[in-house]
Amino acid sequence: MGCASVYPLESSPQFVGPITPSLQAAVERALTEATARLDREKCAGIFRHYRDADGKPLSANLTERRLTARAFLQAIRFADGEHQRACENSDVLAFTHPRTDIVYLCGTRFALLAHSNPRLGAALLLHEELHVLGLGENPPPSHEITMRVLAACSAAAQAAGEIRPDGSRRAHGCGPFPASDGLE
Repeated sequence: MGCASVYPLESSPQFVGPITPSLQAAVERALTEATARLDREKCAGIFRHYRDADGKPLSANLTERRLTARAFLQAIRFADGEHQRACENSDVLAFTHPRTDIVYLCGTRFALLAHSNPRLGAALLLHEELHVLGLGENPPPSHEITMRVLAACSAAAQAAGEIRPDGSRRAHGCGPFPASDGLE
C-alpha cells in the first residue's frame, strides 16, 4: 500500500483556470506523494539547505509565514501552462517564478510523467515549492535541485533508475529526460 492511502491531502489542490481531468489527477497524486514525503526529517531538510536571494534559508521563509513545508505545499496554486512559452521547450515539465504562488505544469507532458512515475512527479512539485519560497535557479542548476530533492525525499530514487549517475532522468515508459530539465 502506497503513501497516498496513508497520508491523504488535507484539502484538494487549488487550480487557476481550466485544467484537464488527467492533469488534475496527476497533480492530486503527485501532491499526495510529495506531502507524505515532507513528514520525513531528511526531506524537510531541503528547506534548510537552500537559500533565497537575500541569503535566508527557505525554512526561515516558512517560519515567517507560520507554515510547515507540508501546509505551504498544499497552499500553492496550479495552472495548466501547456500553452505558455516555457512549455514549448519539450524538456520543461513545470515552471514558476520565485516568490509567486502559482506553479505552471506542462499539461500532458507533466501528467504522463506523474502518472508513470509518481515519485518523480512528487519531486518536481517539491522542486517548484522551493522556487515559490524564493530559490533562484542557475545557480543551482535545475537538475541539481531535482536530484537533491530525490536524494533527500526518496532514498531509492537513483537505485530505481529515476536519476542516472550522469544526471539524466528516466520516467518508466516515457523515455529519457535530459539532465537539463528546464524547470524554472
